[in-house]
Amino acid sequence: SNKIETTTSRSPFFNDEDEKFVPKSKEIECEYENIYWTGTDAELFTCDLTNAVIEDSNFYVKHSPRNKRVKGLSFLDNKKLKYLPMNIGNSFPNLVEISAFNSSLKKIPANSLKNLPKLKSLNLMFSDIEEVDPKAFESLISLQNLELSDNKIYYLNPDIFKNNPKLKSLYINNNELHSIDPKLFEKLPELRNIS
Repeated sequence: SNKIETTTSRSPFFNDEDEKFVPKSKEIECEYENIYWTGTDAELFTCDLTNAVIEDSNFYVKHSPRNKRVKGLSFLDNKKLKYLPMNIGNSFPNLVEISAFNSSLKKIPANSLKNLPKLKSLNLMFSDIEEVDPKAFESLISLQNLELSDNKIYYLNPDIFKNNPKLKSLYINNNELHSIDPKLFEKLPELRNIS
């Protein structure tokens, strides 16, 4: 089972230039397993956090040498996931797929998906998302598949995908989007599937 430990020491993911004081952080430990992922059509060594309770932005994934081998990160069907852990990119440098399908994220902040240059597939369907920061996908330069369907998103900034030229599949149906700016697709030369 996932272990959550409260620490009073400084997180190894902050330095003095980033913040002068770091609030108590909660450490989440992975359950490791090989899982077949449909987005990349491959079996991936996965950090499974489907049972983790992440109710604020002060959670981070516990460091482990095995994290470098992790290519999949799963929060599948986790309604107790309200925030993504703050150190995903630092913890999993080889991550290619994330699924937070059927979670309770509400919004995707600018820094929640940073340092993930190898990420190819991101599934955030059915996650109660209302807001996506214009810079949320900025560092996802290898992203090919993005699933945002069945949320409550009401607006997507026209520049939100400017750093995602490899995006082939984009699923944004069943949201609260009243209109979509055509500029949204201008920097997506490989886009083949959209719904």
